[in-house]
Amino acid sequence: MKKNTIIVFRNRAFSQKELQQMKQIIQIHWNRGRTHISKIISQHLNWIQPNGQLKDQVCRLLLLKLEKEGYIELPPRKKSANNDRRAYYRNRTEVLNKISIQPITGSVEQIKPIELRQVRKTSDEFLWNELVYKYHYLSYRIIVGSHLKYIAFYKGRPLACLAWGAAIWALQCRDQFIGWTHNQRKKKLKFVVNQTRYLILPWINVKNLASHLLSINIKRLLSDWIQIYAQPIYLIETFVDRSKFCGTCYMASNWIYVGQTKGYSKQINFYYHGKVKDIYLYPLDSKFREKLIETA
Repeated sequence: MKKNTIIVFRNRAFSQKELQQMKQIIQIHWNRGRTHISKIISQHLNWIQPNGQLKDQVCRLLLLKLEKEGYIELPPRKKSANNDRRAYYRNRTEVLNKISIQPITGSVEQIKPIELRQVRKTSDEFLWNELVYKYHYLSYRIIVGSHLKYIAFYKGRPLACLAWGAAIWALQCRDQFIGWTHNQRKKKLKFVVNQTRYLILPWINVKNLASHLLSINIKRLLSDWIQIYAQPIYLIETFVDRSKFCGTCYMASNWIYVGQTKGYSKQINFYYHGKVKDIYLYPLDSKFREKLIETA
């Protein structure tokens, strides 16, 4: 840990000197707004993803934490704070009004071919956001950091939405399953990806569709991730709320059940919500343990 550490965020220690530098940047760029400031500070901290993009969204969370704890003062927001954008999507129905909600039933074989489209930073991303906002039980939230979004289509009609993002920092069952130490996890967590959303639209009732879509998504996830983020992934994880779902599609797709969460979540800080979820893992590489544990 750095000398004179004042705060640790995302496993990175920040010193008094770095805090003073951030304060100077905030003062110089005060009138440019928080987004601009977070990008400048990300460059200053060398917070850069493997694909060369700034980690400015993570930096914004750091700045909010520093402000909450009284270390800095940020300029007034240029836009209202609403990370889940519920206010933005609440009355935007023009896209969804164009979507047919006529039931699709039968078997997977009867609705082939299914097109699985990666939609992040494409014209279809807004459709993904609206579908998830309206029909997923957790609704829509901005996914901070590296992530991919997919929509499955049949004859131009959406069937399902899937999303993948950064892995959970501390997960005891997963970490024991892998067998890594704190330092190994710190270095290798970027090679694990979390399924943040999975939605089969409510008018779709196709037998075995959920496990089929998981399978075809997993087959292309690694190559898509490497193409966009310039780094591989070796293991994927997901959580199942047993009060709502049984996890059948994960069991049918050979995911490995490793235990349950402890009912905590994290925004800026950890908080207890009491919703215990089942944890499933799926290795993308037969040597995933070796690659996640190695220190070289």
